Amino acid sequence: MKRNGTRLAALSGVVALAAVVATVAMASTSTTSGTLATAATCGGIPNKAPNDPTGILGTLGLDKNQIHYYTGWSHEIQKSVWANWKPSHAGPYKIAIVWGTVPNAFNAYTIKLIQKDLKVSPLINTNITVTTLSSATAISEQLQQYEAAVAQKPDLIIFDPASPTAETPYIEQAGKQGIPTVAVFNATDSPYAVSIASNAYLSAATVASQMAKDLDGQGNVLEVLGTPTATTTIDERSAWQSVFSSCPGIKLVGSATGFYSTAIAKTVVLQWLATHPGNVDGVMQTAAMAQGVLQAFLQAGKPVPVIGQVQAEKSVMGYWKANQAKGYKLAVDVAGADDMADLISRVTLRILAGQGPKVNTYPWKFVTLPIATLSNLTSSSWTPDTAGAISAPKSTWYTKAELDRLFTHPKLTKGTRG
Repeated sequence: MKRNGTRLAALSGVVALAAVVATVAMASTSTTSGTLATAATCGGIPNKAPNDPTGILGTLGLDKNQIHYYTGWSHEIQKSVWANWKPSHAGPYKIAIVWGTVPNAFNAYTIKLIQKDLKVSPLINTNITVTTLSSATAISEQLQQYEAAVAQKPDLIIFDPASPTAETPYIEQAGKQGIPTVAVFNATDSPYAVSIASNAYLSAATVASQMAKDLDGQGNVLEVLGTPTATTTIDERSAWQSVFSSCPGIKLVGSATGFYSTAIAKTVVLQWLATHPGNVDGVMQTAAMAQGVLQAFLQAGKPVPVIGQVQAEKSVMGYWKANQAKGYKLAVDVAGADDMADLISRVTLRILAGQGPKVNTYPWKFVTLPIATLSNLTSSSWTPDTAGAISAPKSTWYTKAELDRLFTHPKLTKGTRG
């Protein structure tokens, strides 16, 4: 769902913001989203302004780093309808969580952490209802679960939409009943949702840039995609294809769909390898499937390629640490369950405290770390069977000041977590 609310009055703000984004994107180093370079050379990341038709980002007083988090953001950034909203009654407040599937350790841990983080606040009724999805493609089932949650009249819904396009009308119907939705993982193009999701363009493009350099601009790359309808899958694939387009020697030789599942990813990669005997030098995957990819190559007796990780998974990081001296290389950003759950719970509590989100999008940070730091975060005991992802260091999480800039009434702090 796209909206065409561009205002001429905001044009100067859009131009100014684009200039700031271009300046930040050309920076030589970054501790938040990696190095961005010109796209003219192999491995360069094409600079891309965020989808901000009204120029609202330029009105928020964000610093350069915070603007950088939105580089290439494809979903329309809009003013939130909840900018001056507060619950109609005193707390504690009723929360419903309508989750997607739980296909991997990351998802399972994240949903537990969110509940743990919320329940320490006096704002929250500790009886949080949780539903999960039986299959990543069971959209009708999830719509029914969401409608059932709305019927219980919660004060807020945390939602992991399997198909944001199909589910946006339901989010808007709930919003018109006074129920905000915090949409996680997959951003939703609606002012009624407060989306907390990865910047799929920036994270995937950064990892693809690292892979292009690891491969010296030459090699065969396999794609392992998540849920086909997920916006993160679509945006990440577009990002790495854009990066590789400047590398004539890099060829995308095939695709497999792993539905963000370790087991499914392993199966489909094994199937693909069985029918494609040529070399594979790199694998780009849309998060949470790197372990399955690694296990597939090891089981097939094939050399392990560079595995692009938009989340640093313990299995691959352990393999890297054991094989780094032999020349095995990384292409990786870092983001984990701890930092994601922290952002979801802090934004949720701020909304319920009446702070009022100014915009409908809050990028989940994916950070690029020096090799020495990655080595310190990686345990030598991790094997290809070790599940889970490394969380980003707390020093890289959203600061109180960064979140304050994104809320209308940040001084209403009772029951929040900063």
